[in-house]
Order: sequence, then structure tokens, then C-alpha cells
Amino acid sequence: MPPPLVLIVDDDMRLTAYLARRLDVPCSTASTLRGGLELARILQPLVIVLDDRLPDGRGLWSLVDFFDVKPDALIIMLSGYMSDHEVQIALDGGVIMVLDKVDIDHLRRWVEILIARGERIHQRRAFH
Repeated sequence: MPPPLVLIVDDDMRLTAYLARRLDVPCSTASTLRGGLELARILQPLVIVLDDRLPDGRGLWSLVDFFDVKPDALIIMLSGYMSDHEVQIALDGGVIMVLDKVDIDHLRRWVEILIARGERIHQRRAFH
């Protein structure tokens, strides 16, 4: 089995299972920040879909940790509760975009775009 291209970190297991099926690419999931960080370190996925509110903390305040274990991470944050100021903090911190959880089709399209972008970047690096 190929390594996962996408890591979904969200405690809503129905959402993660649904999203993993809809993406139609190798995915791995975690329901906590701790589990997500461990999988990101081990699996090195191209894209990380990170919920902001998890049982063991906020994704927003853990961005630095995710970038520490995966410096070239392409991260999409999910939240329905972030203020405009917090969204700006996430974007300034390196997140590609912040999306509401309810728009799964929009999220799926962005993940597909980032996978294609990430694969092109990794191919270019292999030639240098």
C-alpha cells in the first residue's frame, strides 16, 4: 500500500471517514493532535487537513509543531469557530487556507489541487 498522501486530523470520525472515501487517494486519520503529530512525523503526508478544535488542544496553536515534523506541509485548517483574527494568524503561520467543515466538496477540490501541487514540487526536487 502506498504511503498516505493526506493526513486528516479531526475528532469527528464520521467526517474523516466520509472525507477519506471522497478523496479517493491514500489517506490516514487521527482524532487528536498528539496522534496527528505522530502520524505526520512517521508518514510525511503531502497534505494535512487539520481541525482547529480537538480533544487535546487547538490546531491553531499546534501549527508550529506540525511544521516542525513536516516543514513543507501543505495544511488546510477546518473550523466553524475561528474569528477573523485567528484565521489571519493561521494564514500568516503557513496554512494554505481555512475552510468550514460543512463544505466537503470545496475541501475535496482544494486537497486535490494541493496534492497535484505537492507532487510537482517533489518531482522538481528529485531532478536537482
